[in-house]
Amino acid sequence: PPGGGYVTAVDLPAADAEVAALGAHAAAPVALASAQVAASAIAAPAQTACSWTLHRDAYLGECVGGECGTYGLAEAERLCLEHHEECAGVTCEGADAATDAASACSLRMGEPFLEFSPSAEASYTSECLPRAQQQAQPAEGAPPAGDQGAASPVQADSNAGGIMGSNEAPAPLNRGVLPLGRLAIVVVAHNKPDELTACLQALASLEGIRETPVAVSLDDPPSFSHMEAVVRSMAGRMRIDIWRKTTIPVRKASVAKISEHFRFVLTEAFDRRRFEYVVFLENDLVVAPDFLWLFRSTAWLLEEDPTLFCVSAWNDNGVAGQVS
Repeated sequence: PPGGGYVTAVDLPAADAEVAALGAHAAAPVALASAQVAASAIAAPAQTACSWTLHRDAYLGECVGGECGTYGLAEAERLCLEHHEECAGVTCEGADAATDAASACSLRMGEPFLEFSPSAEASYTSECLPRAQQQAQPAEGAPPAGDQGAASPVQADSNAGGIMGSNEAPAPLNRGVLPLGRLAIVVVAHNKPDELTACLQALASLEGIRETPVAVSLDDPPSFSHMEAVVRSMAGRMRIDIWRKTTIPVRKASVAKISEHFRFVLTEAFDRRRFEYVVFLENDLVVAPDFLWLFRSTAWLLEEDPTLFCVSAWNDNGVAGQVS
């Protein structure tokens, strides 16, 4: 659904069924919560159609023009569209911030973009497309709109064993590259500072990394000081945060510890931080130069096909001698 889903680069070995099962279990409420995100159509110029997505407990940084004027939600959204080159969205304060009655809203540039708000602010971001792209054009001979006999736009074809289009042409979707700022990266780390250093150095070299929120999640309290020193050394090269999982796993098996850490980062990323898309990356991996571009270019797949769990960058041949 619009505003939901995530992309991941986590290496999940086939034998690690518990971790894979956890991921599938944790993804279900994430998708459900995304489906409930408020998105309402608004008035816009005739050539475009826009929708607004609500992000609870999140704020957009820096007011447009340096002045945080306060408006009602509808007026703030209208003004934001008028200043679309500067305005990344609207942030509202107060008890009614996440409702249509929000009255203390301001236009924001989005620097930082959708950061966690400890004061329960709510933010709204828009997506505008040409109206022609948002309206399905029935194929020749297709049943008229509203015909109860018409097939679903996307349905399973039992003969082909795959997903096939029906007689009715589906509405074209926005398959463009995901804008910078809508995707975050979470590095899942334990107690190996050398591997974390190599991982973060590779991330720091990526184009667009300064506009991408990065977090390093740690789950081994005895090694926190050494691992945090590595993270702090990269602070000048990227927007980076530290998450600490301090609870002790109930089960001692290594696979159980990993699964509990992934439960923690999934909850932190989607339920608390309200990130829209997240790349989960284990800290013993070194990314290729096109790593960020790959996920930004494929994020639309998660919105188009609800049967997809994630987009993965795991490559069995991604070893020295096979890739540059």
